[in-house]
Amino acid sequence: MTDLETALRAVPCRACGVLHYAHPGWAPGSQTSHEFIPDYPALAAIVQGMVEEKEGQRQAWEDTAAQAYRNTDYYRSLVREIGMMIGSAAYIADDGTVNDDVLCAKVPELIRTTLAEQAWEIAQLTAILTDVTADANLMEEEIERLRETFQSIAEYWNGHENCGAMHDACQEITKRARAALCATPGAGPADLS
Repeated sequence: MTDLETALRAVPCRACGVLHYAHPGWAPGSQTSHEFIPDYPALAAIVQGMVEEKEGQRQAWEDTAAQAYRNTDYYRSLVREIGMMIGSAAYIADDGTVNDDVLCAKVPELIRTTLAEQAWEIAQLTAILTDVTADANLMEEEIERLRETFQSIAEYWNGHENCGAMHDACQEITKRARAALCATPGAGPADLS
């Protein structure tokens, strides 16, 4: 028995007040002074209550569906924005046709591909950075060796009796090297020009 049937059976007879399901005149062929006389306002109230309950449920489902649509639209807009950042690949279907809007289903695949490419590029750049750092360390060692060489040359020719026999350009270089080395202890060849 449904809720509606249960509610309707609970309506009293207007003549005697006995509920519908217990009324002696309800069953065909029963001996009673009158047939069941339904109380129409009570019936209407029951039906109206049931209709209002269903309306409330319908409204709740509509509100839930509307919120789900808004949520879906919001998250779809985020995926579309990401697709726009990716560029033209997000607009091209698998068959090669170009669409006016981002193909949201392609965005995760494109992001995976982009991240894989970036990871590869980062690995390549890290290898290059390692090589450059090693080269820089070698250059630093070479600069230190040259600094020590210039230091020893400057000390050798400082007041040496053969200093006057040096070519003028060599004397000038030696003076600049000596001055640079005295001024900055970490000076290298670039400071001597």
